[in-house]
Formats: sequence, C-alpha cells, structure tokens
Amino acid sequence: MLERARAALASAREALLTHQLPDGGFLGHNRGGPMYTAITAITEAHIGVLTRGRAADYCASMLADALPDGGYAGAPLSSTMEPTATALVHAGLLACGLAPDDPPVRAAWNIVIRSGGVARTQAGWHIFLAMGGTLPATALPSPVLLYKLIPGFQRFLGSRVGLELVLVANELPVIVRRLLERAEPCPSARPVRWLHEAEEARVQDYLERTQNDHGNWAGILMSTLLGVAAYDALGVSRESARFQLALGSMERWRVPHPKAGIEVLPYTAEIWNTAEAVRVLLEAGHPRSDSRLVRAVDFLIGTQTTLDAPADWQNPGPLTPRSGGWPYEIDNPLCSDCDTTGAVLAALGTWHGGRPTGEHAATYERGLAWLLGMVNVEGGWPAFSHGLAPLPKTPIFTRPIEPPSTPLGLLKLLVDPPPELGDPATPELTGRVLLGLGRCGFTVADPVVRRAVDFCRELQSEHMWWGRWEVNYLAATSCVLTGLAEVGVDMTEPWVQRAVTWLRERQNQDGGFGEDLASYREPALAGRGPSVPTLTADVLSALVSGGVAVDDPAVLAAVDFLLAAQRRDGLWDEPQALYVMVPPDFFYANFVTSQCPILAALAKWVRLASAHDEARRQR
Repeated sequence: MLERARAALASAREALLTHQLPDGGFLGHNRGGPMYTAITAITEAHIGVLTRGRAADYCASMLADALPDGGYAGAPLSSTMEPTATALVHAGLLACGLAPDDPPVRAAWNIVIRSGGVARTQAGWHIFLAMGGTLPATALPSPVLLYKLIPGFQRFLGSRVGLELVLVANELPVIVRRLLERAEPCPSARPVRWLHEAEEARVQDYLERTQNDHGNWAGILMSTLLGVAAYDALGVSRESARFQLALGSMERWRVPHPKAGIEVLPYTAEIWNTAEAVRVLLEAGHPRSDSRLVRAVDFLIGTQTTLDAPADWQNPGPLTPRSGGWPYEIDNPLCSDCDTTGAVLAALGTWHGGRPTGEHAATYERGLAWLLGMVNVEGGWPAFSHGLAPLPKTPIFTRPIEPPSTPLGLLKLLVDPPPELGDPATPELTGRVLLGLGRCGFTVADPVVRRAVDFCRELQSEHMWWGRWEVNYLAATSCVLTGLAEVGVDMTEPWVQRAVTWLRERQNQDGGFGEDLASYREPALAGRGPSVPTLTADVLSALVSGGVAVDDPAVLAAVDFLLAAQRRDGLWDEPQALYVMVPPDFFYANFVTSQCPILAALAKWVRLASAHDEARRQR
C-alpha cells in the first residue's frame, strides 16, 4: 500500500499543477449553481444591459441544471430541489426572454407555487425577484436610509453585523425606493425629497469609496450586482467610469458551464487555492526548485493587501492593522480574510520550514501582524470582521434567518443581532489558522495559541465541532484536531481523544467518510453520508494527527478508499458541494480546493508510514 500511495501522490502532484494559471496562481472557480446565473440575468435585464447573445448563454446553462421535476437545487452537484433557487431561476429564465408558458418556465413556477409561492421563499433574495417582476415591490422591506445622516452610525453598523450586510444596508434601500416609485408613481413632498436626496448622496459616496479599483464590491457577485443596481437607482450614468468598471468586473465570473452555455460564479478563490496548492505540493514532496512553485509563491507575495480595509467592514481593534492580510480572491484588495491569510502563512511557513526569512520576511511580518490583530477576545478568529457577536456552543443556521419587516424590528435587530447576521469566530477556521501559525514556528507555549486552544475546547459540542465554511462536522472537527497537533497540543488529552473517537465512529463500511448537506438542518445527521474523497482525507489527517497508528485498520481502510477512488488523471471526483455560502441551503463546489486535503492526507500518511517501516526494520 505504501508504494501505491507514493505513486498516487506523484501522479496527483502533476495533475494538480495543470490547474495553475499563467500568472502563477491556481484556478479559483467556485460553482454555486444556477441561481447565481439567474440573479445576474435578472439584474442585467433590470438595468438594460442584457444582450440577446448573453441571455441565450445564461438560459442554456440554467436549463442544463434543471432537476427531473423542473426544479433547481441550492447547491451544485445536488439533486435536492430548493424553493428559493427555483424561484430565482424561474425569474432568470423570464429575464432571458423565455415566455411564462414555455415548459421549463411553467414547470419551475408550478414547483414554486406548490412550495408556498414566491412570498414564502427566503427574504434575503426577494430583491432579485422584485427586480425580475415576479414579486411586488410592496412586499419588500421598507427602505430605511435615515441612518446615513447620523454621524458614526455606519461605523456602528459594522460593529454589529457582517460586512456583506453592511454593504446591503446601503444598496438595498435605494433599489427598493426606485422600485416602489415605479410601481406607485407619485410626486414626493418637497421636504421628503430633499431628505431622500441627502441620504442618497451619502449612499453614492459610500459606494464609490468602497468599490474596488477593479470595479467590484468585496469580491462578491451578489454585492456587486446590488451595487450596479444601486448606481442605476441613484441615476449614475451608465457611461461613467465607475459604472463601466462595475459592469466589467463581472466578466471574470462568467465561465463556460460544463454542459451548455455560460454560468456565473458567486465569487472566486484564486489566492486561497494557490496557498493551499503550494502547501500540499510541498508536503507531497514536490521540489521547491520547480519554477511553477516559485511562480506560485511570487503570486502570493504579490497579492498581499496594501490598502486599508473599510473600518465598518473589518471592525478593527485599536491596534489592528488595516492592511497586510490576503483576500480569498484576486481583484479584492479591500477585503482580507483570516482564513486565507492563515493559509498563505501556512504556505510560506512550509516553504521555509519555519518562520519565513530573507525576501519573504517583511511580507510574513505584515501578514502576521494583521492576523494577530484580528483575533477575537474569546480567543478564536472570525473570517472578515473582528469582534462581533460570539458563536454559541450549539449549531447555528439550522433554519434560514428572516429579516424584520418593520423599521422598529430592524432597529432591534441591530442592537442585538443573532450570530448568524455577524461573523463569529469559529473553531473550524481557528483550527486552520493554528495550522498556519504552527508552520511558522508558533507553539502552544505562545499566549495567542493557548487562547485559541482554550477557545476550541470551550466550543466543543458533544465531542465535535460545527462547520461554518466547510461541510460540516467532519471537516470542522478534522480542522481543529489537525491545527491542535500542528502547534504541539498534547493529543492524548481526554477532550481531544473524545473528538478522535467520534470521528472513528463515523467511518463507513467502504473505509471512507461522508456527510450530507442536510446535517445543517438536522444536526442528528452529523458525520453521516456517502463516502467522499475530500472528507475522507480530512478525517484521515485528523486521525493520524490525533495519535491513531498508521497501521490501524481504520487508517488503512481510509487510505485504501482514497487510492481506489483516484481517477486516471491523478485527481479525485468532487461528488457534492463541500463549501458553505449561507447554510442551511446554499453551498458551492471548488474542484481545486477539494483536491488539496487528499494530497495532504496521503503525504502525511506516507511520511509517517515510511518512518514506521524504517523503525521496524531497525528493530
């Protein structure tokens, strides 16, 4: 088996490198399913820029993702109909020029009606249904913008909710206001019109200040679509430089659909994928001298942020640097995140075999300073925004969060928002950051690491951890255990071994591990599902990090599962979406990311098994 694993690694290394781009980075396609193509078609039609050719391409890709009953899933590779996704695709098909009585449009509409109607879909997506004309504008929440005239309130908002909601709070009200005016035109009273003009001038200034130089907002499709629609609602000329930049920024999210037409990605992951690829290729024995790896590291160095993040996005502490981290994707220098920054430090630490020195020293120090400034008081790391509401011990996002329908309800929500609307620190992400710190020489002797370890221990629930950004308990628990081992935690401690035991008990008969997306709605399904190579690799890494012997039957069965599942091209299938947009319904797939844990797990097992064999021979 050891020789098979070595051969599998050699094949996988070369196959992974075929996904490298000319600039040194790695392909970062995040496939979110047809609903993102739908909201793009709806927005482009709403502002009058959807061409006939592009509409045909969008339409072809959406129809290619139809389920047998005519509905649509909320995640790629899924066969489970999701009502909101179906309603959005229905509106998207209409925006692309199909008629209401065309069979695929009628089939989608019938499913929406059977599911309770458009009004029963998730409210966070209603703005697109209203722009598409399938939901009355009067069903949208009242546009509240008076806060824009209150000094300091925008900054206060950023201390309560996550950055995407901070953006939407600017974009959504002006779009709703124009939709209502078009639906029920009536002259505004002069004092009210003056007030509206003052509010909207503040909104336009805010959107211009937070728009990336590449044209998008926060590197995210949804925020950028709403930004474009808000510019249109504000009367910004379509020929203006900012409007054109915003429209142009969406081009890189349009990619060929695997079956037909053009699909639109919700966002990309070039920097994350590159950091992960560099680390696992080195772990798998790829030589540092390979020019392809050198170019990948240069790509990472060149994508470090040098611009200050908006304070209401980052919510920095008094000593937190505003730049120096890394964003998830390219063309997004205003929005670093802790997960990607930890991944880049892990790559650099693996490259140097410890704390980066020489030409990378200054880059490392800036990135480390930013990352350490983002740790929350409870000891864990959030994704984007420092110091928001903490994560409870029990899972969140078991049901969609419905926004309030009145201004008073919105005010109450802002005063005491649930963690779902914020950006809580999570053990899963903290485990990945610990991996990065450990690769750079940090150990449990460092105070920041000790606090992070305590944070993870405090949030352990029934021997496991919940996954905010990866599906789900298996991945999160594995991330925590792997991170703990990397910084030198005593892995024989009872709380650690309880998690190791929990993972072992989830192994399937075929030797693999898997978990259904339904585990977000039903925590009783935690760690249960058909075997998936990526999740099997996550658990394999965690088991050997947790002290399970390399020749233990459970470990050998997992290795054998991975070797048997390897494709002829050297990589592995991605049978389900493994990464989380907004649970419990919306997920995405990323083929390059899904390969990296497999290389890492096999490399770790090969290294330990080789040492075990050598020790046995010497005895």
